[in-house]
Amino acid sequence: MPILTSIEPIRAQLAEAFAAIEGDPLIVHSDLVRIGFAPRGRSLDQQLADWVAMILEASQGRTLLFPTFNYDFARTGVFRPATDPGQVGALNEHVRRLAPDERTRTPIFNFAILNRKGFPLDPSTHAFDDDSTFGRLRQVGGGVVFLGAGPEANTFIHHVEEASAIPYRYLKPFRGVIEVEGEVRPITLFYRVRPPIARVVDYDWPRLADDLRARGILRASPLGNARIEFYRAPELYDYWCRRLRDDVHFLLTPASRLRLAEMYARHGKPLTYDSVEGAQPAAP
Repeated sequence: MPILTSIEPIRAQLAEAFAAIEGDPLIVHSDLVRIGFAPRGRSLDQQLADWVAMILEASQGRTLLFPTFNYDFARTGVFRPATDPGQVGALNEHVRRLAPDERTRTPIFNFAILNRKGFPLDPSTHAFDDDSTFGRLRQVGGGVVFLGAGPEANTFIHHVEEASAIPYRYLKPFRGVIEVEGEVRPITLFYRVRPPIARVVDYDWPRLADDLRARGILRASPLGNARIEFYRAPELYDYWCRRLRDDVHFLLTPASRLRLAEMYARHGKPLTYDSVEGAQPAAP
């Protein structure tokens, strides 16, 4: 793929794409490498600043949520929103540094927000329920944007799974504290983890994405060597919840279904924290 060095085609493609994107606020997942835009003579920080400026211009004042997930809380039990770095991409970490006070307070699954306009920062005690960032996004008619990123970046899938009480993940507590401006607040965060065994829960991303595209739920526009894809959160939520009512393993690969049948035989269905892990600690 060619390296793109001119900013104007990228700016024009962003403007055209965001003009067709519905909803506010928007979660933005990104993979800038796939897009292939690298202007000559610009440092990485300058390039990231250019991207933020172009996205803000194209989105025309909408609230933008950039994932700043940090998984250390599961190990340390401490989350410092103002200083803990994001662990999911250079653009997201750049946004976090730009707006350190505009980061949601939920440990692990948090977001740095630009143009916040009242979207709450308060921590949720459940990472994916209706009171979580994902639930709030859906309830106000927001959407999810993939800026060069693939469908495997779609963390919103866990909000759908939580609503559908899927049996192949189980709720696990993570106890700790949130430190904000010298104040320490205890919290127990719950979210559904996959069993700590490789390849037991694998999502069938190519099939899922093709299905959403065929139904007009996931829509695309070109962007450099890649594309922007977008869906409205309520639309995807309603569709996947219907499919999960008919087939609770709809989101998974055939091989994952077979491995889960063996897990259910050993541990029961649905899987639970006690049946799979007991008193033994495990990574999320």
